[in-house]
Amino acid sequence: MNDLATTLTWLSKMYREAPIGLCFLDRELRYVFINEWLAKINGTSVEGHLGRTVSEVLPDVAATAESQLRHVLETGEPIIDGIIEAETPSAPGQKRVFQHNYNAVVGDDGTVVGVSCVVQDITERRRGVEAIQRDQAELENRVRERTADLLQSTGRLEREIEDRKRIEKALKASQATYRSLVESTNVIPWKLDWPSGRFTYVGQQIESVLGYPAESWIGASTWAERIHPDDREIATQFCNACTAKGEDHDFEYRAIAADGRYVWIRDVVSVIMADDGPSELVGFMFDVSKHRRAEEALRDTELQFRQLAENIHQVFWLTDWVEKKLIYVSPAYESVFGRSCESLYANRHGWIDDIHPEEKERVTKSFARAAERGEDVEEEYRLVRPDGTERWICDRAFPVRDDSGRVYRIVGLAEDITERKRADAERRRLEEELRHAQKLEAVGTLAAGMAHEINNMLTSVTANTEMVRILSRRGADLTSVLDGIEKAMKRVTRITRSLLTFSRKSPPRMTPIDLRAFASGAIGDLRRTMPGAIEIALENSEQDDLWIDADEVEIQQILVNLVINARDAMPDGGRIEILIDHLRDNQTREWSAVANPEYGVAVMTICDNGVGMSEEVRRKLFEPFFTTKSRGHGLGMAVVHGIVTAHGGQMIVESTQGSGTRVSVAFPACEPGTFVEQHRPPEVKTCGSGERILVVEDNAEVLSSVATALEAAGFRVVQASDGAEGLTRFAEFESSLRAVVFDDDLPIMNGRKCLRKIRSQCRSMPAVLMSGLTPESCGEQSEDGVVFVRKPFGMSELVSTIAELIKSSDHGSGSAASA
Repeated sequence: MNDLATTLTWLSKMYREAPIGLCFLDRELRYVFINEWLAKINGTSVEGHLGRTVSEVLPDVAATAESQLRHVLETGEPIIDGIIEAETPSAPGQKRVFQHNYNAVVGDDGTVVGVSCVVQDITERRRGVEAIQRDQAELENRVRERTADLLQSTGRLEREIEDRKRIEKALKASQATYRSLVESTNVIPWKLDWPSGRFTYVGQQIESVLGYPAESWIGASTWAERIHPDDREIATQFCNACTAKGEDHDFEYRAIAADGRYVWIRDVVSVIMADDGPSELVGFMFDVSKHRRAEEALRDTELQFRQLAENIHQVFWLTDWVEKKLIYVSPAYESVFGRSCESLYANRHGWIDDIHPEEKERVTKSFARAAERGEDVEEEYRLVRPDGTERWICDRAFPVRDDSGRVYRIVGLAEDITERKRADAERRRLEEELRHAQKLEAVGTLAAGMAHEINNMLTSVTANTEMVRILSRRGADLTSVLDGIEKAMKRVTRITRSLLTFSRKSPPRMTPIDLRAFASGAIGDLRRTMPGAIEIALENSEQDDLWIDADEVEIQQILVNLVINARDAMPDGGRIEILIDHLRDNQTREWSAVANPEYGVAVMTICDNGVGMSEEVRRKLFEPFFTTKSRGHGLGMAVVHGIVTAHGGQMIVESTQGSGTRVSVAFPACEPGTFVEQHRPPEVKTCGSGERILVVEDNAEVLSSVATALEAAGFRVVQASDGAEGLTRFAEFESSLRAVVFDDDLPIMNGRKCLRKIRSQCRSMPAVLMSGLTPESCGEQSEDGVVFVRKPFGMSELVSTIAELIKSSDHGSGSAASA
């Protein structure tokens, strides 16, 4: 009995002093036993618990805890590693996390007489694990701290029981309860006599953790021998040093299990002091291998992420959206942005300061708006580095949300795309060169057919000129003959302008085009390029206007290329049909990708009954430099496909070898435009009052004609035959000159340079620039008081233009429109 009492006495003392929560509840869930540690957590003394129910002591957690406790009472099934999150009376306002084990206590008759409870405060461990998990999910580069302590090892001794007799009775009555409590926990209690270094007690759980029977530890001093050799010296020295000072301690080490494996153990030790120094050690061992493996996995993940983030050329960055601070930026920031990472940590807005001024506002607003909305964002912008060089950056950002769905971090990746931008620009340049080269190839084809038409017109002009000489000697009416000359010259003018426009090298100019009217006008020029054995027919499914938003020259190039291909596919002659269709609503299914929901689709189809092509040839049709012709560069269809795609269109090519080809090109139809009525030049009439005009033209015939027309209209003309002479004559007559007329293509100094010199001295001087090219082709910019006149022109047109310029100058008005 004395041995039993002694055993029960030190067991009671050990469990009262244990740095974890221990208690026993009867079937009414009243506290029968509770140690000081748990009583302190609950905010009530040990005596204040005894005889009271859980709901009376802890009303805030009773709803959760009681349902689990009653489950144990009713079924006898334990609840292992349960979790309760709650505020405790000892720390109001602070939510704590507790891990508990509930085990049924069975009486001698086999019935459940109560529940033994083991409670650990794992708040800090939970917070540490959650922090690690967040850092792992966000690819953060470092784990800031180890997982917080698994258990709080603090505890207080329960006040001494005053009545020894009462203690003996309570211990005798509760022997079964204590035995069940000890054996049901997953914590290994132990007790060691310090002077001898031998265990006097070890819990049975040691066998399930390390494989050694508990009895093999009693009376033995094998603790150090069962520690991993790499940890043995550090663990024993730490324990000895703390014990010598009388300090409780908490440490981790690897233990050697009976089967040779290593198990991570956390040992929480209390030192019992005697008058002459430490006498006993009382402790609890915990298997923390699972947590250690998780930490090692996190460290491996962190290392892998660091290796990735610090060795890629892209800039990885991470910001705290709530705290408005930069958490991490990878070393690539220094090579891409040209500044140190430390400078960005010091000023997280430093990267914004280096954005090109033209793009700074757009980029900052875009990133701020995306962050506020919790959206992904991608922006390309120019960066001006400290050394003055410009780089193109592609910056992407992605929001990271917490458990409540709130954005609390932003993760991003910035990439230097300067070389890609340069490559894209070069590709676009080469594509434009390719397109222009093919256009010139098509011009040659057109010119061959148009040369015959021009020769016919020149023959008409020559014949009518001779008739003028004959009829003028007879005094006959020359009106009909002169009308014939004028009509022929207008026809030649239209043909040459068409060729010049088609061959120009300038950016696309998107304007509304009536596709039906355009195709109808182009068909005449195309017919003249065809051999006599080939017929071209234009079929319109409807007669209404059909408008598309396009560049007229590029649409002409599509039509020319496709018709030439059709012609070449019929060496023995045949028929080319051009069909224009307007598809609406359910008719657009085939072209749904390009259909305008409101106006439908405009489809231009070119059909021939030529040799057709094989499926292999059809698949390669749009590849640059692929051709089946003995002549040509294989650029035509590649250019056509590029133009169609750039216009938001789509192509379908259908062909059967020996049965012809059908090429359909679809564009989104658009809102109808308006036809611009051609201005009819006024007849030449006297509109000058002796104003002096400088005319500079190197072609003697043109100079003579212009001078004669202006003088007939009432102006006085000063003539010059090149740019240098023009500037000399201008200086001579500057005070009396009212306007200047320059040809653009002059020897010595061209017309544009002459005009710039003159207008640098006399900004208000009205000027006319004459050229056989378009204003875009010669690079002319609109300017107040300067008019561009395209050759060939009517003299009445030139005279009226100069008169309007002088009139506007007299009234001090603005710019004149191009003639």
